[in-house]
Amino acid sequence: MNNHFAHPASWSAFCFRLAGYNLILAITLGTLFFTYESFYILTAMDWQESDTYFLLLRRILTIIIGLELIRFIQTFSIETLIEILIFLLARKVLIMEIDENYAGLLVVVSSLCLLIGMQAFVRRYAHTKLINPH
Repeated sequence: MNNHFAHPASWSAFCFRLAGYNLILAITLGTLFFTYESFYILTAMDWQESDTYFLLLRRILTIIIGLELIRFIQTFSIETLIEILIFLLARKVLIMEIDENYAGLLVVVSSLCLLIGMQAFVRRYAHTKLINPH
């Protein structure tokens, strides 16, 4: 008789995989519900106002973040994590109130530049022994 759950490592791998699938399902359902809700909120808004376009951009970025998070859970790659952080910072730039001295904007823009540089570095050296020793 072949019992796959006799070894504790296979049991923990199964639990980890099951938790990942449940998390993917929850994020997918949440993203779908958010997309459905966004459609009805945006159709009811006045498109003559500029705030409607900012809300549209924020909601699109939130949906993209949800989809990227699903992809990250499936792949566990550093590239996907960096892309999620870039979308989060882009959304932060849209949401934040810019103060008079632009200190907050400077931090966000410099962080965004750093993440884009990291993404270019990872894409360039992802297949070398510098990042992936296997």
